Amino acid sequence: MNIFFYQDQKNHSSLMGDLAWSGHNERIDQLEECKQWMKKIADDDHTNERLKKVSKKAIRYYDRLIKICHKYKHQPAVNNEWLNNYLKKNK
Repeated sequence: MNIFFYQDQKNHSSLMGDLAWSGHNERIDQLEECKQWMKKIADDDHTNERLKKVSKKAIRYYDRLIKICHKYKHQPAVNNEWLNNYLKKNK
């Protein structure tokens, strides 16, 4: 079972859906890119304090997801074959 696919089915999260359909390196790259965008927002002098606080929380969230990705790096990416097998099991 792909843990990211399971989370996407449970919470309908677009981020989890993207992670489910990506391989390990793609997942890490996506999360690092998100983290860099949040760092730009947090470091901008024109950003208000409330948005900076939210951005810092998002950075911590992305760090936790990166750790999870490393822990489950052998999770296969969801593809049509994987999805067909999953749907056959859950009929």
